[in-house]
Amino acid sequence: MADAAQRPAALAGCAALGMMALVLAFDLGGLSSRLREASFDYMLGLSQPQRLEEGVVVVDIDRESLAARGAWPWRRGLIADLVERVQAGNPSAIGIDILLRGEDRRAPGAILRTIAAETGRSDLTEIAKALPDDDAKLATILPQSDVVIGLALDPQSADPPPFPASILSKGSLGSLSLRASAGVAAPLSSFADATAASGVISLQAGVGDLVRDVPMFALGGKEVFAGLSLEVLRVGQGASAFLVDEDRKLRIGALAVPFPDDGLMRLHLSDPSGWASRTIRAEDVLSGATPSTRFTGKMVLIGSSAPEAGARLATPVDPLTPTVQIHAEAIEQLRAGEFLAELSNARSFETGAGLALGLIAVAAAVYLTPLLATTVFVVLSLCWAAAMLGLSIERHLLIDPIGPLIPSLVGANVAALVLFASTRRMRQAIERKFARYVSPE
Repeated sequence: MADAAQRPAALAGCAALGMMALVLAFDLGGLSSRLREASFDYMLGLSQPQRLEEGVVVVDIDRESLAARGAWPWRRGLIADLVERVQAGNPSAIGIDILLRGEDRRAPGAILRTIAAETGRSDLTEIAKALPDDDAKLATILPQSDVVIGLALDPQSADPPPFPASILSKGSLGSLSLRASAGVAAPLSSFADATAASGVISLQAGVGDLVRDVPMFALGGKEVFAGLSLEVLRVGQGASAFLVDEDRKLRIGALAVPFPDDGLMRLHLSDPSGWASRTIRAEDVLSGATPSTRFTGKMVLIGSSAPEAGARLATPVDPLTPTVQIHAEAIEQLRAGEFLAELSNARSFETGAGLALGLIAVAAAVYLTPLLATTVFVVLSLCWAAAMLGLSIERHLLIDPIGPLIPSLVGANVAALVLFASTRRMRQAIERKFARYVSPE
């Protein structure tokens, strides 16, 4: 009787296990990817990332700064004043997480030229020529220190790309699948020519509409550009170019990190409550409340957390994370040497692990008592999840701690249900048969 009930239960459990493994392997409906990314978010959130002291300073154009100095966007002359104040502290590098594209239309000269064009008053054009040129002022300030200016990936833009990233390779880079765009929204050419480099500030939300990575390198308008964080780190390290070794290690000055095929770096974000210690209000810099020595030898990022700037994106740690803080986190992560990686055949490995765990769970559900079978499944699940958590913390290796357990859970439950149904059906059949010969009394 037992063998007759166990056989269909085992077959049904294995069939359910195989179907769930296919869903996991081929990501049918995208459910597997969503669960996988959510699992990584939770797993990374259980541990705080490594951080080195005295690395990055963020100059934040926040609400209070806008209230004190005027609405967004600020005139280029005011941004020039902010950059100049930071430069006075002799930082190792300055990154500007603002797209300074085209002429500054808020400058007095630009406003007068617009009015002259609309009214036909040529005298206003002459007056405009005598007014201070904010763009020229910023272009004069930028080359006084090592500044990295932001550019955005934009497939609709026809802007001429600025000078691309300097990459030297000792061997073949093989096949790369960098994030690509047909064009770039470039900063004003006079700004790009006056800075040390241009870095990609575009951040893309992935599965679940959360930003989980930053571009180390991206392709824009047929040119390869480094991300803003990577360029600031290179300039801050005093390196003239990026160097790729024969073993696909990317050398950034004294640092060495893996060079991923997709050019993306997975983020391990720290608790937002700690970001305040590296953040200074732009108004405090402009007013002199913060001494310039605060920036000495530091890598400084200038950006905005104000809602008007529209530079907030959802991340696993905060649904409204300022992009300048995301770039700061990327630099800090690279400085600490924490580079999260996945197996090259991660999906196949996770599917195989799910099948192996599932076969054990199905066998336990069929051949053991319900209590023992549950114990086996719980122990297997805890051991797998703990092992994957340990790999993420100690080895910075990401393997899905939850996905492979779902086929096991489904297969074991289907096997137990079929076993219960078969046993009950056989029991009822035996009772009916005996009822023919034995009186109910």
